Amino acid sequence: MKNWYPTYYYESQCWYRMSFLVNQTNYICESNSIYQSGCHFSCMAMILGVNPAYLANLLAVKGYFSIDCTGLMWDQNKPSIKDEQISIVKHHNKDGFQNSKSIKLIDIYSSDSLTKLEGVIQKYHQKDIHIIIGTKTHSLLVAGETDNSFYVWDPNTEIEKNESKAISNNVNGIYDLDWVFKHYKAKVLEIWVYKVT
Repeated sequence: MKNWYPTYYYESQCWYRMSFLVNQTNYICESNSIYQSGCHFSCMAMILGVNPAYLANLLAVKGYFSIDCTGLMWDQNKPSIKDEQISIVKHHNKDGFQNSKSIKLIDIYSSDSLTKLEGVIQKYHQKDIHIIIGTKTHSLLVAGETDNSFYVWDPNTEIEKNESKAISNNVNGIYDLDWVFKHYKAKVLEIWVYKVT
């Protein structure tokens, strides 16, 4: 097993029930908490090695969150259009102070098979390239490789009855790509490829 991220970068969206994806407090509601709507956002935070609440604060002051067609303000999985990027000002992560960074979406794929999914990940995995996969309702960070495949970090620690077990399974590479297809009953997985500069 090979981790692509330090294990202390792991974050669960379930730890942030009272943190919200909003620019102004008058938009706060249960549906736009990191806990309810922040799986993709938590994956972005893990890529940067920051906690999602801190990242939300950094981006809120820039007006990053927007209102969808239902009137709900949240991150809407941005950057979500190819070549779109977001900038994060100088910030502190778990390794110390970091210079400003940009996260750019460089490609989007769909995969209905494990073989194709593994092929896309293999094609793109390198320094400063990061991959998030998921269904229409949930996102997971591809976090490393095993002898035979790749594994993910799932920001939802409610996948197990015991949160400690879920965290251990995540950081120890138990949730592989085949598990994602089966657990989330996914016929097709979306693949978002990001570059950090």
